[in-house]
Amino acid sequence: INNEINGCNLDCTPAIRSYIYIILYKYYLQKGIQKDDLNNISEGRLFSRFKKLLEARFKEWHMPGQYAEGLNTSLKVLNNECTHYSAKHASDIIRERIILEAKRLLFNTDLMSKEIAYQLNFEDPAHFSKFFKQYTGLSVKEYREESQKRFR
Repeated sequence: INNEINGCNLDCTPAIRSYIYIILYKYYLQKGIQKDDLNNISEGRLFSRFKKLLEARFKEWHMPGQYAEGLNTSLKVLNNECTHYSAKHASDIIRERIILEAKRLLFNTDLMSKEIAYQLNFEDPAHFSKFFKQYTGLSVKEYREESQKRFR
């Protein structure tokens, strides 16, 4: 590994990463760790990448298939990862993030519902209002009034 680091003029990160994987794999074999346990380590990386991509794109991307494509994986694999690590499907996690942002904007700004809808990439403000009520049980107006009473 030291020769790779010192003698390489190009980006040697992939080669070094491969050496580290080989060393870890041999270590795990010696300790009796099973192949399924090794798979879980790499699976966690996909879920972590999904969460990072979600934070970067939730305003533009509302469909799980968009995230699967962005992660170069299938929707089935993405959903399996999500349910394994969070007990929720990718669509539920995406929806919760959109709702969280909508609540944040309703609480911290004076933006109108349609402005929030457009910020969150809903083409129709009525669709945003219906979406919000379906998953919170409150209309946008009711949520804003309740949150202001409770926290201000």
